[in-house]
Amino acid sequence: MAGLSGGALYRILEDANFTVLVGTAVEGAEARLAPVPAGLAPAIREVLTQRWPNGLYAHQAEALIETSSGHDICLATSTASGKSLVFMSAAADALQRDPKRKVLAIYPAPVLSSRIKLRNGKKCWARWDSVRPSLMAESRLTNELED
Repeated sequence: MAGLSGGALYRILEDANFTVLVGTAVEGAEARLAPVPAGLAPAIREVLTQRWPNGLYAHQAEALIETSSGHDICLATSTASGKSLVFMSAAADALQRDPKRKVLAIYPAPVLSSRIKLRNGKKCWARWDSVRPSLMAESRLTNELED
């Protein structure tokens, strides 16, 4: 829904029988970075520090501080702002601390793949190729071009 005007968003909400009592426009802000939280399991902290030597987005670091302290979180940020990294890092941290814990990850693959835009002038589609456990619960997403 990127690029929706306020009026269009209000119409969608009203069509779904929601009543908007107050609306506020929030201006974008510059990205703020923060160090990888020290409270994470050492292996998780090492991976994150190696991959993001300049730090994580501040909201990611704050969320991981909370999850590593045993708190539940609700992270609502824009697309491509690192929610999946927080989830996977928190899950990997929990599993490093207690290998008998269970993590349930439900990803709407059709929705994610439908967000892939044009690449090299051709339409792309995505297929979940394999899901294999690793330190960061990594999955491979293969992009294929339509002719």
